[in-house]
Formats: sequence, structure tokens, C-alpha cells
Amino acid sequence: MADSADARDDEERELNSALGNQSSSLMKQMPGMNSADFPRLRVGVDICSVPRIIEAHKRFGDRFLRRVLTPSEIEYCKSAERHMYVRIAGRFAAKEAVVKVLGTGWVGVGWQEVEIKRRPSGEPRLTLYGRAVARADMLGLRHFEVSMSHEKEFAVAFVVAY
Repeated sequence: MADSADARDDEERELNSALGNQSSSLMKQMPGMNSADFPRLRVGVDICSVPRIIEAHKRFGDRFLRRVLTPSEIEYCKSAERHMYVRIAGRFAAKEAVVKVLGTGWVGVGWQEVEIKRRPSGEPRLTLYGRAVARADMLGLRHFEVSMSHEKEFAVAFVVAY
């Protein structure tokens, strides 16, 4: 019996060590950061149906776009007609993920107060305005990262804030 308990303890130590190494490598990628800097780590995820976005645009036209996207987001999404709806769906999902991180829903933050642009590298960059900034400050959140992806009929976004 003692041998199996010792083996489990060894496995546990090995697993913890492996996880610690991953955490350590993450910290190395963020100079000046350590695990104490993440007491407020928050995440949000959302998935959006591309056909639902197409239907909303057909029904409400550009009024729908102006409600959920900023002018620069509209310009970007429309710049490639073939990819327009997946781009809109990705931003829709990202904004939904942000309000989950903020814990407000759309009652406390407006669609125009969350903006997703592209960095020169092509990565999405999240910018908050107005009440979204105030809520992030209240929660002590200073850094936001967003990841978006799409496949056929769905777009998904994942937001991490700390």
C-alpha cells in the first residue's frame, strides 16, 4: 500500500512541477510579472452563429452594424466582402466575452464602449471606453487580451483580463 501512495505522491509532485514550469515560462514572457500579479485574473468566452449575424444584417441593415460595431470596426469588416460576416461575428463574440469579464452584461456597458481593432501583426487588440473603462478600473483590471477564431458557421472569442 505504501508503494502506491508514494507513487501517487511522486506523480503529484511531477505534475505540480510541470505546471509550475509552465507558469514560470508564462511569467518569463511577461517581463516584470510574477504570479502575485494575477489575483484578479478573469476570463470570458462566447460563441456566435454566423448565420444569425447574416440574418440580423438582412433584417436591420446597417442599423444593426452601427449598433454593435464602432465606425472603424464596420470599415474593417466591410473591407473584405467575402469575410465580412465572420469578422462581424468574431467581434460580436469578443464583445460578449468582454462583458462577461466585466460582469455587467449589456445593461452596464454599451456596444460602442468595446472595440476590437487589429495590431500591425494582425492580432486583435481590445480597447475599452467610457463605462467599460470605469468597470475595469473598479475591478482592478489593467490588461486585456482577446483571441478570436471562426470555422464555417461559428465564431468564438476568448478574453483574459488581469
